[in-house]
Amino acid sequence: MQKYFISMIGILLTIGVTGSTPARDLPETMNREYRIEGDHLNVDIQIDGGEFTLSRSADVRMVRVRIDYNPDRCKINIAYDPDDAEFRLEIDHRQLFRGGSEDVAKIQVELPAEPVTDLAAHITAGEMEFMLGDLTLQNCRIKSTAGELTVDFDQSNRVRMERLVINCSIGETQLRNLGNARFEKATINSGIGELSLDFYGWQDLHGQAQIDLDLGETTIYVPREAVTRMKVKKAGFLTEFTCSSWFEQRDGSYYSQNYSGGNETLDLLISSGIGELEVRTN
Repeated sequence: MQKYFISMIGILLTIGVTGSTPARDLPETMNREYRIEGDHLNVDIQIDGGEFTLSRSADVRMVRVRIDYNPDRCKINIAYDPDDAEFRLEIDHRQLFRGGSEDVAKIQVELPAEPVTDLAAHITAGEMEFMLGDLTLQNCRIKSTAGELTVDFDQSNRVRMERLVINCSIGETQLRNLGNARFEKATINSGIGELSLDFYGWQDLHGQAQIDLDLGETTIYVPREAVTRMKVKKAGFLTEFTCSSWFEQRDGSYYSQNYSGGNETLDLLISSGIGELEVRTN
């Protein structure tokens, strides 16, 4: 595992966009606002690098964007099409992996709470924070190639989410309060790095989460109030697995002590790779 951590740190230092250098003011600031009149909103965000935050707007009908950037290095494409109900943001840096992190863009996006929203975001490298509480997310797809990713449903999603997909390739990832997402199906992929996720906020619903792990240290927190059934596929002796005594193993699966065989369960399907995997309860 020591070689893995050394390799990961080296990759992130080479990328140079994780905010390790002192922050300074960028020469230009772009502010945009788009009022959403319809009942549905598609959000497509494609960013090659930078410091990115996404949160709920104070106005339940307004998309707000602030971008601090260097126009000599950063190309921005931002638009809202009311006919297609689509908001699109694209940011590309020149020589992203060769320059320092002091002048990569700093992006803040605020989404409205009322429209039913399909969110798709791909950030190649950097620091990423998604504060997704109290939105109306129908589908949510987040992809991070390298860097630090935080996703937090600090409040309950306003509707049942059909699909939650989070894919993180390299770096440190924290997924908080996934129970508040109220997902029907979730897919979480972690490549190389440290992953911490919890299902706090889970209600009396049925949902399934598939968690695929490759290389690294993973900690999963399951609240005791969640009626849980869990299957774990380990990579033999390459997986160091520990599980809370709250779970009982039988028939090749792990069951929480409050499991009764009903339909309102949280089903976890975990495929572990090389590294440490620990399942805890509160």
